[in-house]
Amino acid sequence: MTPDAPVRRRRCAVVGLGARAQLYTEAPTSSHADRVDLAGFCDVNTHRMAVHNE
Repeated sequence: MTPDAPVRRRRCAVVGLGARAQLYTEAPTSSHADRVDLAGFCDVNTHRMAVHNE
């Protein structure tokens, strides 16, 4: 890849929003936001979903 080549965006999803989920949801929404789209996340625990939806 050359320095002037466009960066290919990636889409990701996080399944399971337990204790380590923040590690996987933070990067696509901050430091890698120019290269990654957080397409979605899911968990069977409605409280965890509510926390990450905020």
